[in-house]
Amino acid sequence: MTDTEYENMKKWKDETLSRQKKLGKLRQDDDCHWYFIPENQLDKFDSFLAKLGLLEFYCEEWEEENSKFNNVFGEYMLNRHPSCYLMTMDDGQD
Repeated sequence: MTDTEYENMKKWKDETLSRQKKLGKLRQDDDCHWYFIPENQLDKFDSFLAKLGLLEFYCEEWEEENSKFNNVFGEYMLNRHPSCYLMTMDDGQD
């Protein structure tokens, strides 16, 4: 294994471990889609949903805000109901 291959493998491993340690919470939008939102984006997610809830459904402004919402949070949407996933639990002790 070359030094470059070793460094790439180490970098991949470090990135994978840091991704695995992200904390988040389950949230559901008004269309019943489930999301696993990183802890540092929960307030932003909730604010987006609150704003969308105040707009007239499918008006131009709603369409624009909904598009922004999907661009920001679409990557966190679950493909299935949360009960279909195996999850780990934090015991709350650090």
